[in-house]
Amino acid sequence: MNAQELANKILNTPLINEQDTLKQATRGVVDYFASSLQAKNQVELQQFKDWIMLEGGNKKAWLIGQKQLVTARQAALFNGFQAHYLDYDDVHATVRGHPSSVILSALFASIDKSIQRIDSRRFLTAYVIGVEVMARLGQILNPKLYIRGWHSTITLGGIAATCAIGYLHQYFFLSDAISLAATQSSGMRFVFGSPIKALHAGIAAQNAIQSIDWIKTGLSLPQNPFDEKIGFFMLLGDQYSVEDWGYDWEKNWQIHQLWFKNYPYCSAAAGIADISYELRNKILNISDILQIEICFYVNSDAALIYQKVDITSQGKFSAEYILASILLNKKLDFQHFEQSQVEPCICQIMSKIHRTYQNNEVNPKKVKIRVELKNGAILEASSNFPKGSPMNPYSNTQLKEKLELAIGNNSLSQQLYQDISNLKNGINIQDFIQAYQSIL
Repeated sequence: MNAQELANKILNTPLINEQDTLKQATRGVVDYFASSLQAKNQVELQQFKDWIMLEGGNKKAWLIGQKQLVTARQAALFNGFQAHYLDYDDVHATVRGHPSSVILSALFASIDKSIQRIDSRRFLTAYVIGVEVMARLGQILNPKLYIRGWHSTITLGGIAATCAIGYLHQYFFLSDAISLAATQSSGMRFVFGSPIKALHAGIAAQNAIQSIDWIKTGLSLPQNPFDEKIGFFMLLGDQYSVEDWGYDWEKNWQIHQLWFKNYPYCSAAAGIADISYELRNKILNISDILQIEICFYVNSDAALIYQKVDITSQGKFSAEYILASILLNKKLDFQHFEQSQVEPCICQIMSKIHRTYQNNEVNPKKVKIRVELKNGAILEASSNFPKGSPMNPYSNTQLKEKLELAIGNNSLSQQLYQDISNLKNGINIQDFIQAYQSIL
């Protein structure tokens, strides 16, 4: 399937009326606002906002959580950065990245104050399509793309967000914009543990806005980015040809496979955390530990790049750090990962931990921990489906609590939750934006 065929498939997709899919999309929007608003006062974000204000421009798009309007490009960049800043936003296993922080940031940024009306069901359908494209790209290219060191959130996100915007506004030139987004794909995983990982989400959203806007100015790019010799799949996945990756379009939408999180660290460590809390209650004295083995499915720990940690922000991407911290009764909240120095007691436990691997074709997300005590006793526990994953999802009540924690105002969070839920009923998305951009 080339870019033109993909664009045609997207533009001809009818509004989604299936209630389960629309409800899941609204859950994604709730989680997006919770993740964004939780991060809004972070120092680095405020410094970044100061740079945006200094840059200036045509103020027409919502800077979420900041009660200000900026350019569409600036809004996409900042909002994506903010949504992913705490690593608290949703994730998709096939993508191996964070779809909503990119796609929703781009969609909201594309709606400027001059647009009179957009049906909120079209907005949600655009969001669903963006997640679908990103997941299908991930299905083709991963795990090779991710293992090679690419950060899928930005590498795949720009194309996906461009597709979402193209559908929302029914841009006939979408195929050219897809090509332009593809040639801007970038992003490497060596930045994990730094703010630039979060900035990747903003850059991807910005690339989508730019791709649309630059084609609107009269530029064109009719060449196919999925060319079998020098195209996207060949460059990133060594695949000369790909079968029709638009098969079963409109069936089993991938948005149902989103993970929602209530912890500010990598979802690849979620199963580790679940087991660690279980084991902590069985170990009477932490000094009794002789050694600990974490057994992963091959390459399922690719995101957990730090086996030794120098600063706490790197701990978000360390199975060893998460395990040791929980065994030591450390509270892994937002403030914990803002500390700079790693406590010696955590390092001591980490030194006793090693990783092993096995093939588990039935469930590649399964992880097992084996603790050997000095008296010879063995403690074991495993996780098949981490809390928050599609097979073990958070409830609507838990998502409400996440939103309330971020806002700090019960009545406002309840109203926002209800208004987001109403998006599935076909209201004007512009009314929603106008109602909240002055108070959030």
